[in-house]
Amino acid sequence: MGTVTEQHRAVAMHALKIMGGDARPKVQAFYDDRRQRSVDILTTLSAPEAGLKSISSIGLSDCALRHSNGRELETHVELCACVTAFFWREGKFAGLQLPSLAINWLQCIAIHESERRLIEQIGADVFDDLLQRHEVDVFDMDRIALPASGAA
Repeated sequence: MGTVTEQHRAVAMHALKIMGGDARPKVQAFYDDRRQRSVDILTTLSAPEAGLKSISSIGLSDCALRHSNGRELETHVELCACVTAFFWREGKFAGLQLPSLAINWLQCIAIHESERRLIEQIGADVFDDLLQRHEVDVFDMDRIALPASGAA
């Protein structure tokens, strides 16, 4: 990621406050294949409960998100996930308001490659509706993929 900024420190401290965990979190850079870009990942153990591991990106919020007309969105994002099934505070990972911008966390879930292709066809909102309609346990790492015919 490069230089650590005050914003990065605030993001890390906020994520740790929400996730909890051990007193010795780890931050590690993960690079693309050409090692030209990286994202820092904060990892904390026993968070939010004993035996679980939580992660959060640090620095994705440096990049602005834009509307299709080019106007910058009012919020920036970081990603969070928990190894094993867990939603923070019933899916509510509180945002962070800094003087210059708002940062919100998007919780990640694992999907099958066929589901990724289905999302490209039908869109994320329709896919989310399908997951709910079929009562898919998105935390079951051994679950079968939602069939493409489920979109009908």
